[in-house]
Amino acid sequence: MSASSFFAATCPFCHKFIEVASESQQIALQLMCLDLARGAEWPQGSGQHIDAGRWKQLLMLSWFRAHGIEDGQVYPSLDGIGFDIAYRRPERLPKIHMSELLAFADAWCAEHDVVRSKSRRERAAEPF
Repeated sequence: MSASSFFAATCPFCHKFIEVASESQQIALQLMCLDLARGAEWPQGSGQHIDAGRWKQLLMLSWFRAHGIEDGQVYPSLDGIGFDIAYRRPERLPKIHMSELLAFADAWCAEHDVVRSKSRRERAAEPF
């Protein structure tokens, strides 16, 4: 375990401690979202760009759905104007799930020709 990792609560199923996402994983996800904010239109072809925080939400919610995790929930907003989506924060994800989320996001970027700020070799050298 790296110095930047820590254990969260115990798993509700097996009661073992769960190592949460490392600092390097969180940074890698943030960098990827910044690349998306700079280089990807959303919705595609609209000419519009969204910020890195919104990309992080979209990636996480899409990854949750792809893995059958019903984590993102839509609720009426507290002020009564529209709806809000509540979901788990990425830094609270188990380390193994964060690795999968990063691979999922990297594949999405590759499929949609998003230019990354680092080469594949530099990203591959990052500890996940």
